[in-house]
Amino acid sequence: MPVPQADISSLAEDILADIELGRIPLAAVMLKCARLARWLGDEQHRRVFSYEAGGYPTTPTGISLEVFELGRLAGRVRLTKQKDGNTNETMNTSSVEAWERRIETNRAALVVAADRDVSISSANPHQVVSAGFGNVLERKRLTDEIAEDSKHLPRSRALAYEYATAALYQSRFSEAAATIFDRIRQRVDVEVLTTAPGAAQKVAAIQDN
Repeated sequence: MPVPQADISSLAEDILADIELGRIPLAAVMLKCARLARWLGDEQHRRVFSYEAGGYPTTPTGISLEVFELGRLAGRVRLTKQKDGNTNETMNTSSVEAWERRIETNRAALVVAADRDVSISSANPHQVVSAGFGNVLERKRLTDEIAEDSKHLPRSRALAYEYATAALYQSRFSEAAATIFDRIRQRVDVEVLTTAPGAAQKVAAIQDN
C-alpha cells in the first residue's frame, strides 16, 4: 500500500530538522533516511543509508562490485596515487556509528590525558629543570584520530540532507499536482453531468467492461 505523500513530507521535514538542529546522532539520521527511501520505493538508496549507519559489508577477498558502486554513490570512493605513479580507487567501509562512537571515546580520553599542574624546583640555582613531555604524545594521537574520523561525517551528513530535501520537494510537488488534478476532475464531472447526463453512465459501463 503506497505511503501517503503527507507522511513522506513529514518524515523528510523531521530528518532535515534532526540534521539542522543536531537532535540525534547522525547514525540514527541514516536509519530514518533508509525508511524514507523505503517509503519512496528507492531500494538503492535504502541500502546505501543502511550501510552508512552500520558499515559496508566486506568479504575475505575484498568488497563486492555491487557494494563498491553503492559506496561510490555515497561519495566514499576516492582515487589514491601509488608509488609507481598509477592511481587506484579505494573505499572506506566504516560505519557512521563507529566514527561517532570513536570520536566520543577519544574526546573523553583527551580530557583524562590532560597534564596535572606540578611545581618543579631545584636547590641548584644554575640548574635548568623541566616538567618533561607529560601526555603530549598521547594527546596528539587522540587529536589526530578525532580529526581523521570527523572529516568523514560532513560527507555523510550532506548525503542525508540532500536526499531528504529532494524527497520533500518531490512530495510537495506530487501533493500540489494531485490537488490541481482533483479540482479539474471535479469541474469536468460537473460539466459532464450537466451537459450530457447519459455520458457518465456510458463511461462507467465502458470502464466496467
